[in-house]
Amino acid sequence: MAQAPSSRIRVLVAADAASKMVKTLKAIEEVQMVGIASEASDAFTQAEELKPDVILVDGVWAKEGAIALIRDLTARFPASPVVVITPQGEMDYLRQVMLAGARGFITVPFSEAELASTLRQIHELELQRRAHLILKPAPPEEPVKGQLLAVFGPKGGVGRTIIAVNLAIALREVTKKRVVLVDGNMRFGDVDIVLNVRSNYGMLDLLARANELDAELIDGVLAPHSSGIKVLLASCQMAANQAVRPEQVKKVLAKLQEMFDYVVVDTQPLLNDCTLAMLKAADKILLVTTPEMSSLRNARLFLDVAESLEYAPGKLCLVLNRYHSKSQIKLPDIERIFKRPFLAKVPSDGALAVYSINRGVPFVISHPRSALAQSLFQLARAIAKGSDQNGRAGSLRTKD
Repeated sequence: MAQAPSSRIRVLVAADAASKMVKTLKAIEEVQMVGIASEASDAFTQAEELKPDVILVDGVWAKEGAIALIRDLTARFPASPVVVITPQGEMDYLRQVMLAGARGFITVPFSEAELASTLRQIHELELQRRAHLILKPAPPEEPVKGQLLAVFGPKGGVGRTIIAVNLAIALREVTKKRVVLVDGNMRFGDVDIVLNVRSNYGMLDLLARANELDAELIDGVLAPHSSGIKVLLASCQMAANQAVRPEQVKKVLAKLQEMFDYVVVDTQPLLNDCTLAMLKAADKILLVTTPEMSSLRNARLFLDVAESLEYAPGKLCLVLNRYHSKSQIKLPDIERIFKRPFLAKVPSDGALAVYSINRGVPFVISHPRSALAQSLFQLARAIAKGSDQNGRAGSLRTKD
C-alpha cells in the first residue's frame, strides 16, 4: 500500500556526512533521514535495503560522478525518485542531471523551506504515480472544446518559453479552469527545467499512439504541477533521425482541446511541418518579439508568411517582450513596422527572469506583484475575456 502523504518523508542522502545540506535536512521536521551514503556503492546498498521515499544526491559533492550515479539510481530504484543539489548557474550540468533521470533539483544556496518544499512535491508526485498504477481511473470529465494558444517566436532567445509557462499558470489562476501546457519543442524543449517537473513520459508516447488516444492514456502521460496546471513535456530520448508526422501532432492537440479549457503550446522557432501544424490548429498565435532589429525583422517576415497562409483575421496577436521605456527603438516606431498594436507589452526584468528559471519557480508564483508577473496576468485576463465574450475566435484587447 502506498505511504500516506501526511507521514514523514524517508530520505536517503548521497553526500558528505559533514555537509551543510545534511545539517539542514536534519532540521526539517517532516523529513526522516534514513541513511547517509558517502560512496556510490554504499548508496546502492542502502537504497536496496532501506527503500527510501526520495534519494537526495549532492551533485556539488559528487562532481564528475554525479551523472552516472543519478542514471544508475534511477534505473535500479524507479520507486525512489532522485532529487539533486546543483551548482547555481550551470544550465548545461542541470540539463545533464535531468536527462540522467532526476525527478527534481534545487540550486545552492537554498533555504530549509525550499528544500522541504522540493522534497514534498517530488514525494507527492511519486505517490500520485503509484496510485494511478493501482487504482481505477476517475470518471472522465465533461468534454470541452478548449482554446488552443500557440506561443511562437521566429527567432530564438526572445523569451518564448518563459512567456508560455507563466501564461499557462496565469490562465489557471485567473480563470480557475483546466489548463495544459505543451512543450512543442520536442527535441530541445526547456519546459521541464523552467517548471522543475519531471516525467518518464512525453509527447512521443502520445504520438506513437495517435490513433488510439483517450483521456486515460493522456492523463497517464501528463505531469502535474503544483500550480494546478498539467504539463505535456518534450521527449528527451528522441532519436536524431526520428520523424514526427504533422497529422499525429494535430490529433494529440485536438484530444487535449477536448480535455482542457486552455491548451498553451510552447512551439519551436523553426518553421517546419510540425510547427506549421501547431500554428494552423491554434485559435490564437501569440507572436513574441523583442525591441531589437533582428527580432523585429524576423517577426515582420513571419507576418508575411502568415498572410500567405491565409490565417483568419484576429488569429495573430503580437507580444512585445523585454520592453523598456528607454529602449532605443520606441513603441510607436515598432507598431508602425507591424501596422498593428501589441496585445501585451512585457517589461524588461532580466534579473527576475533568470532567477525564476534557475529556481524552477515561475515568477507569477514567486513574485506575483512584480511588473513582469502583472503583465502576464493582464494578458491572461485579456485572453479569458476574449474567449468568454466572443467565443474561441474572439478579438482580444488589453489596456495600455
